[in-house]
Amino acid sequence: MGKSRIEYIINPDGTPGESWGPYSGSRHTQNECATALLCWARSMAKRFPQVAGGDFQPRFHPQRLEEPLHWRSPRRVAVCFMGDLFGDWQRVEAVEDRPKVKEWDMAEVRRQILALVRKCPQHTFLFLTKAPQNLAKWNPWPDNAWVGASACDADSFFWAYHHLRSVEAKTKWISLEPLLGPPNKGHLLAACEVINWLVIGAQSGPGAVKPRKEWVYEIAGAAVRAGIPIWFKENLRKLYPELRRQALPPESFGRKDEGQELPGVQKTDKEA
Repeated sequence: MGKSRIEYIINPDGTPGESWGPYSGSRHTQNECATALLCWARSMAKRFPQVAGGDFQPRFHPQRLEEPLHWRSPRRVAVCFMGDLFGDWQRVEAVEDRPKVKEWDMAEVRRQILALVRKCPQHTFLFLTKAPQNLAKWNPWPDNAWVGASACDADSFFWAYHHLRSVEAKTKWISLEPLLGPPNKGHLLAACEVINWLVIGAQSGPGAVKPRKEWVYEIAGAAVRAGIPIWFKENLRKLYPELRRQALPPESFGRKDEGQELPGVQKTDKEA
């Protein structure tokens, strides 16, 4: 698939990481997922139909499955970010399959992808879904998998952390992008007992909703006090330049990634 355009998908040497897409597409609807119509992957599929198909229907690309086996140096890898690998649909169309198979069972697609992840312990694979209720079905996750759920407001944040509680993974994370509303304070504190990493970003494009600074500080403050690394996305840093933290989960690639201080928030002894 090539190098990832997502800023936190970076290699140990600071170069862009990989985008690996043996699966693409989604059948999420607006009612099923609050962020469906804001979906970055859906818009990218329209721009680059050769990658995921302009109609964004779920597809398996078996010819891409073994790509990570050929990468010699350790990489950070965005897995199937051009779709949702853990949606509730059962069947998926095959693309360029050998021998020819018109459809694959979605569970088998997931099994093959996770089997490949286990074959490549030198790489770190990032998973992100709008359907966290299906993640625990694949316990225990390999240690080199960062298992994440996306959210944008109080309801989706609760849904994300509630289901991540049942996930057996070394690294669990939430991507709050676009941040359209603050999580419930109690749920935010509970989530800080569950996750290892937090990404926060703003909505982009015409008519974008600007997240309030107090939302960001409340979320980030709780994370900092709990010792959870935060990555503020570029679209949020442009709105609030003082938010400079770009930290990765502890001991990523065998080293601790240090982030900038968050103004007005005191770090814990754990993170200092």
